Amino acid sequence: FFSFEALELEPDMGERGSRNPLLPGGVSRYSRSKMFARRASYKKRKTVAPAAKKPESRFVSKPMRGSKNGTTRNIPVRSTPKMYPTEDVRPKLKNRKINKPTRLRKSIQPGTVLILLANAHRGKRVVF
Repeated sequence: FFSFEALELEPDMGERGSRNPLLPGGVSRYSRSKMFARRASYKKRKTVAPAAKKPESRFVSKPMRGSKNGTTRNIPVRSTPKMYPTEDVRPKLKNRKINKPTRLRKSIQPGTVLILLANAHRGKRVVF
């Protein structure tokens, strides 16, 4: 049995108490996703709109020296890549599967004993 008194620690709950109380064994009562919903963090999130960027020019004008080279030259800001991939990357296919509701046999009703057929609990009997 877990308790803060045994560890001589005080929980940091404030005056109101914890939103997620501990169960015996030091386990939190609610999961992380459940606490996200309880805190209503999704309502409190604020997104800051990015500032409008000025369209950057792709070329920079640089002065050239020498009488035969002209006065200025336009040089690209980003140079072209030195290497290209040998094979094209295939685009991911769109998932067209539709999640359909699970249909159970009419004979399966609450209280029916079932035998699991898959996963680690294969062969175990459960009550529906």
